[in-house]
Order: sequence, then C-alpha cells, then structure tokens
Amino acid sequence: MVLQEAKIGKALQYVESCQSSVTTAWGVKWSPTLIARDIMQNFFDANRENPVEIQVRVEGADVVVTAPAEFELARLFYLGSEKGGDDIGQYGEGFKAAAVCLLRDHKIEPIAISGKQVVYIRIGEKVPGTKIQPVVYDYFQSAQAFNGSRLILRGCSKDMIAAMQEGLTHFLFDQNPLLG
Repeated sequence: MVLQEAKIGKALQYVESCQSSVTTAWGVKWSPTLIARDIMQNFFDANRENPVEIQVRVEGADVVVTAPAEFELARLFYLGSEKGGDDIGQYGEGFKAAAVCLLRDHKIEPIAISGKQVVYIRIGEKVPGTKIQPVVYDYFQSAQAFNGSRLILRGCSKDMIAAMQEGLTHFLFDQNPLLG
C-alpha cells in the first residue's frame, strides 16, 4: 500500500475516496517556488502564533513539512475559505492548484496528515471520451494520532526541494532569516 511505503503506519482504516471536479486540465502552471509558497502559506496561517515551529525536513528526494497545529483535512478538498482578515489565503483554491501542479507536472502524490486524519491525493482515471483526469482524495483514519499536521511529498526534484526549504521566507515574521 502506498501509504505504508510513506511510513505513515500499518493501522490505517480506509474511510472513502472523493473524486474532485478539479482536473489535470486546469490551466494553472506553477513553478516550484509558487507551489512551495502556497503550501507554506497554509502552514503559516495555521501556525501564525509560532511559525518557527514549522519544520521542513528533507530525506533524499522526500520532503516532509510538519507543524504543531492540527488542520481539518477536508478543507484541502473543498473550494472556499474560512480564513480571517489576518490570514494570507482568501479563496481556498491555492492548495488545489498546487496539488494539480504537483500531480500533473512533478508526478508527486501529496499525503497530508493531521491528528488521526490521513488523505492521499492522486490522479484518477480519465473521464470517458476526454483526456481529463480528476484529482482524487483517498481518506483514511489512523489508529495512532499524530501530533499537529504534516505533509509528505515523495520524489521531489532538486528545484522542488530547494523551493520547499525556502518556502517560509515569503512571509513576514520576526524570525524570517531574510530579515535583519
């Protein structure tokens, strides 16, 4: 199973798969920098009280982003946002665009974990009579709760790794290494 290979654990219970109306035909074409900025924006908004707790760990070609705040993973599926005036994101489409670019252009299938929630994001089968492939979200429940949230990106290029490592530098906070 793909999730076991990602070292999430053996005690996962399948919940459901949801086929999104977002497809690989979406015209968005983001660079690794834009993808990383949007992913890190979600972590930044959720951990605004202490952004230095957001960690980006690289293991070979895999990138794992972790942070202390838990996050409702269903928000990654639906368009729309509940963010406040101080948050950076506004419309709730950024992660979907980043996911399409990761899946289609970089062949990276994101895995998000928060508490006992796990979602594996992949490209589905072609819609009959088209070249369109929908983004599919496979939801699981873990027997073991994970502290905070994490995003696993396996098989990243050197450019994607560098962009993810620099991702937090796009935001204004006291400990940003670009300040001072």
